[in-house]
Amino acid sequence: MILPILNEVLSMKPGWIGILLALVVLAVTVLPVYAHHTFAIDFDEGRSIRLKGTITRVEWKNPHTYVYIDVKGQRGAVERWALEGNPPNLLTRIGWMREMLKPGDQISVFGYLPKMSSDLAIARIAAGREVTLADGHTLVFGIGR
Repeated sequence: MILPILNEVLSMKPGWIGILLALVVLAVTVLPVYAHHTFAIDFDEGRSIRLKGTITRVEWKNPHTYVYIDVKGQRGAVERWALEGNPPNLLTRIGWMREMLKPGDQISVFGYLPKMSSDLAIARIAAGREVTLADGHTLVFGIGR
C-alpha cells in the first residue's frame, strides 16, 4: 500500500513535492492544537458555582488535572462532580504539589459551569477556578476570572 504512494510521490515534479510536504507538516502541527480546546468553548464565566465536598479521586495528568468530589445536593443526595483544572506542570509551577489533594480531604471550589450548548452541560462537571483546602489556603486551580 505504501509502495504505490511512494512511487507516485517520487514521480511528481519537484514543486509539487514541496507543496505536498508542506501540507503534511501543516496537518501534523495543526492536529494537536485542534484536539485541545479553550476554556471559552465549553465553560461560561457568567455561570459560576461554589461547591463543598469530599475528594474521591484525583487525576494528575495532561492535558488537565481532574478532581472528583462528592457533594451533598439540596435534597440530601450525594452528587459526584468532576472539576477540571490546569495541566499538572502549570499547577506545579504555581506552587501545587501532588500530595495536596487526597481522597477523603474536604475542599471547597469556586468555578464555572459548562455552557448550555456544550456536550458537558448534561454532566456534573465544572471548570475549577480556585480550590480552598481544609486548612483555609486558597489556590488557583484553573482559568477564568
